[in-house]
Amino acid sequence: MFTKRSYIIFSAFVFSIALCECAAADVTKASPNLGKAITPEAVAKWDLSVFPDGAGLPVGRGAVAQGEKLFEEKCAVCHG
Repeated sequence: MFTKRSYIIFSAFVFSIALCECAAADVTKASPNLGKAITPEAVAKWDLSVFPDGAGLPVGRGAVAQGEKLFEEKCAVCHG
C-alpha cells in the first residue's frame, strides 16, 4: 500500500516538524541580557514611511549632492 517513496516523504515531514519544535524551544530560552527593551516612543521615532515624491520625510534641509555624499559615507556599505 505504501511505497518506499511515501515512507521517505513521511519521514522527512516528521523530521522537519521535530526540527521546528527544537528551534521553537531555543527561542524561549532566557535572554542573554544584552541591551534593554525598546519603548513604543523609541520605535515611533524610527517608524517612517517615505514615499517616492518625498512625502513623509522629516523636516530638514540640504541638497541632493549633500545627500549623495552622506549616503556614500554612512549608508552605502549596507544599502549599496
